[in-house]
Amino acid sequence: MRKVLMTPVAVASAMFLAASSGIASAAYKPDANAPRSSVPAEYKWKTDRILKGDGAWEAAVRGVDAGLKLLSKHRGKLSSSQAIRRCMDDFVGVRKLMDRVSLYASLKHTEDDGVEKYNRMHQRSLALTRRFMDGTSFIKQEILSIDDARMGELLKEEALSPYRKAIGEMRRRKAHMLHPEAERVMNLAGDNLLAEIDLNELPSDVELVFKAVQRDLQLPRIKDEENREIQLTLANYGKYRQSKDRRVRREAVEGFLAALKKYENILAATLGGEMRRDVWLARARRYDRAVEAYLDVDNVPPRVMDDLVAAVHKNLKPLHRYVSLRKKLLSLPDVRLYDLYTPIVPAAAKDVPYEEAAADLVAAVAPLGSEYAEALSSGVKPGSGWVDVYPNKGKQSGAFSASIWGVHPFVKMNYMNSLDDASTLAHEFGHAMHSYLNSRANPYIESGYSTFTAEIASTFNEHLLTRHLLKQ
Repeated sequence: MRKVLMTPVAVASAMFLAASSGIASAAYKPDANAPRSSVPAEYKWKTDRILKGDGAWEAAVRGVDAGLKLLSKHRGKLSSSQAIRRCMDDFVGVRKLMDRVSLYASLKHTEDDGVEKYNRMHQRSLALTRRFMDGTSFIKQEILSIDDARMGELLKEEALSPYRKAIGEMRRRKAHMLHPEAERVMNLAGDNLLAEIDLNELPSDVELVFKAVQRDLQLPRIKDEENREIQLTLANYGKYRQSKDRRVRREAVEGFLAALKKYENILAATLGGEMRRDVWLARARRYDRAVEAYLDVDNVPPRVMDDLVAAVHKNLKPLHRYVSLRKKLLSLPDVRLYDLYTPIVPAAAKDVPYEEAAADLVAAVAPLGSEYAEALSSGVKPGSGWVDVYPNKGKQSGAFSASIWGVHPFVKMNYMNSLDDASTLAHEFGHAMHSYLNSRANPYIESGYSTFTAEIASTFNEHLLTRHLLKQ
């Protein structure tokens, strides 16, 4: 008799399938127009891991405001290592609470943007973030006002050892810090180039206009492959855009573009407005280009991005060959936008239930080691509280991974049982695991990673999944 030895990763994958089998038997069918209440609880994230509920959120908001008052007592006193240490300790404490306030409100708002309570909560969290930025801006100003020789001496002292890296990064951009009064005006203008937050956390007023248009976008009803009338939504658009039936995918894409065209002047104005705003902020901070300003946040020279763009333009021939191959394999008279997403091989067109995609992902990441695979397995399984799996009416479209230090990551999906969705799951869990491991390995003040390199972990997981599926 042949004995089969199972690796720890194989065991984890088998355990995942066993644990999920009972849930999979329920065979929930994703529906982008269904109310959120119809989605089984095991397929929803657990926001009580961040804060215990809406009441706890209100208490946390009050806690942040109280923390800002505490921080204000440090203003004008940051001249010694001990004073800076006390201030930075208080800053970290308030910032951790601010992170929870922001993430909780953001996730609740994402679940269903038709719930006005959570729309207001989200707006309040944005306003609180702005107050936090304004109330803590003096820290950077005072630390940067210390001359290099004096700061060098202070950084040698043990009191500042936990903050040496953070202070060094802060002072790296000293040349772009303005006079205190100018900084006050920049804060009022919504500048976040030198803020102690992720640039994605605080949308500009122009971006909020775009989000309002997106929320009000009325998509048409179309007929599916069985000639049934269905309501097109941003969540199910991807499903019908890749339909094997050319009529269906044409109706989906043309219907979506027709809906966008009704807002073309607003969309053009918001895009132009955001571009002008970015250029204005960069010039105010003494940068030559907006891209230079935003890349400098991660200490990345613009040449890196310029070279990437140039490399893409120099290598367009493989893309053109691929489009020609797609035309041939699909027997199309021409290739339209709505022909670019439908699978060109039969195997890629199959339904992939969530549990199957999750098990494939666990098996696919085996090369990264058992610790990685087992942690991912714990997070991706239904009921873990990490993932909000399926779409529902009012849920924001697309997918993302969001995380804060001290809490497991949260992954938003709009899973519609396609291979493309399985790939998106792999992508987002690349981000999630990157954040999970980063926060476990680093103290709060040094946690996080560059936006410029963030997509490496996500696309690498996609590659591992593709390799795994091709072997089957």
